[in-house]
Amino acid sequence: MSRAVQPLLIIVPAGASPDDWHDGRDAGVTASEIHRIAQGGRQTHRAILGEKLNGRAFRGNSHTRRGHVREAELLHYATYLASIVSPNTALFGHPEHPLHRCTPDGTGMDDEHGLFGVEAKSHDHQWDSDEIPADHYDQMQFGMWVLGFDWWLYVWEVMGADGEPTLAEPEHRWVARDEARIARLAAEADAFIAWRDAGAPEHDDLPDDVDEAIAVYADAKARESAAKRDAAAVRPEIDAWLAKHPGQTVRVAGTRGGIVRTADDLLVLDEAAWKLADEAAWQRYEELAQQAADADAHAHDLRVQAAALADAAIAAGHSTTETKYGNVRLDAPKGSKR
Repeated sequence: MSRAVQPLLIIVPAGASPDDWHDGRDAGVTASEIHRIAQGGRQTHRAILGEKLNGRAFRGNSHTRRGHVREAELLHYATYLASIVSPNTALFGHPEHPLHRCTPDGTGMDDEHGLFGVEAKSHDHQWDSDEIPADHYDQMQFGMWVLGFDWWLYVWEVMGADGEPTLAEPEHRWVARDEARIARLAAEADAFIAWRDAGAPEHDDLPDDVDEAIAVYADAKARESAAKRDAAAVRPEIDAWLAKHPGQTVRVAGTRGGIVRTADDLLVLDEAAWKLADEAAWQRYEELAQQAADADAHAHDLRVQAAALADAAIAAGHSTTETKYGNVRLDAPKGSKR
């Protein structure tokens, strides 16, 4: 059963002044910042709020400037993939949640995907993955939520160190609407807005014992981090001294601590000697090792095919929702004390 067509709500029209566009973005939660909001703690939220109230200190660098220049080329490439693609500078809002906002790089339409958004990205020369970064994925899903689209076209290229594209032509992937992720992102946007509208309180209302436990945890993590830095700073000197005692167990006690480094003698394969003594057996060993490597490669291909079938089944609606929890991370101001 298809969803009802969602009306478009234009917050700031194309061609408006940069000040109007930034004001429109700062009043709500945008697709480009939703990943930081969803994944970050209160310190991240406070930083985002500060950017909205005071303006961002980061105004771009050579890479981001090249990205803006290349955006038109990537959108032009998108016209070969769909019948209609147009660049966009308008800021849109969700018709029922107008503070949820997005500015897609482009919009388009074709018979297979209907109305869709376009995201054009220029990765720097260190990029070596075909996976869509999590922040870009969330950006597109939030855009689909705001605009009511079922598809988003992700077009990307990789720039060389000299600032020139390294690929023969851009890569692309169609990204389907992910209702579970959209629900999570919309809830996170609402939570951020509610926190902001409540005056961005410095502290949340927690039970006293939980507040104390978090304080102890933060203090312990701070001491742990400092200890790791101190240990890493002196380890090279210890390793250099140990290198002067090769093949030996070292067991020493200093005035404030001691170290033990054991030494064991292991038998390892000498392939060169084996090949000279019994080349036929060595050759069989090589054949078996190659067969094992081929089997691993084939197993990898099968896993990729199985994953693709599973993804298609999920896209077809054969899915359920499970909650995945992230790691518990420390979210305390730098230099905070108990």
